[in-house]
Amino acid sequence: MSDIDKDWLSSKYARCFTEVALVVGGVNRTYRVREGAAVFYLRLYRSFGRPLGQITAEANLLTRFPECAHVGVSRPVATTDGAYVIGMVWDGSLRHACLSQTAEGEQIEFNPAHMARFGASIANLHLAMPALLTVKSESSTRSQLSTTHYARCDEYLGARRSWM
Repeated sequence: MSDIDKDWLSSKYARCFTEVALVVGGVNRTYRVREGAAVFYLRLYRSFGRPLGQITAEANLLTRFPECAHVGVSRPVATTDGAYVIGMVWDGSLRHACLSQTAEGEQIEFNPAHMARFGASIANLHLAMPALLTVKSESSTRSQLSTTHYARCDEYLGARRSWM
């Protein structure tokens, strides 16, 4: 059972979702969304801390990464009106959400070989990013995204220190 109405969500994307299941709870919630054999992920952003403009900039940036074997990103899916970020009421407050395609790959294991591959993937991601940001007004967005990225890495590593 999900706390997201799959029929409402289906109508926003002109799709016929068959399942919406919570994968990660907490402040930012992540749901696995299925349409037949296709799998997507819906991120429900917390109601504070990240303005809509920053969330939209992140989604737009992800659409502009080149299709290549060295850079795999989870690309957002547009709604019927072309938006990548939608507003929805969850638990009594307005939240923003973004539906994304599944990124290809495998689960990271905490061993030296996987950590080396993870590091190389992050390096490739950063190398691909500057070519996308050529308009001066977007440079501040890049700075905001980099700051957000580093904060998320710190948060992730802080939660995983026990294995180190």
